[in-house]
Amino acid sequence: MTRFVIPEGVKRFATISVAMLLACGGAEKQAPPAAAPTSGASDGSEAEYPAGYHEARKCLAIAGAKREKKPNEPARVTVTHVRM
Repeated sequence: MTRFVIPEGVKRFATISVAMLLACGGAEKQAPPAAAPTSGASDGSEAEYPAGYHEARKCLAIAGAKREKKPNEPARVTVTHVRM
């Protein structure tokens, strides 16, 4: 009787592939979140905002604020992406 031997690399690849397929395909698709209202609701009550909405707005306001340049600040910052 001839026995078929599966190489170790193929076993690892198959295990990782099956794990990724199960992990990536298991969730149900959800509708994208509705845009947050910019004013109060039409019935006069306060509008409902998604969780974290106000914190995100505060963060974006801080990030977009104008600042004074520091004396030792470079005129331009160069960023390099390194892939591994």
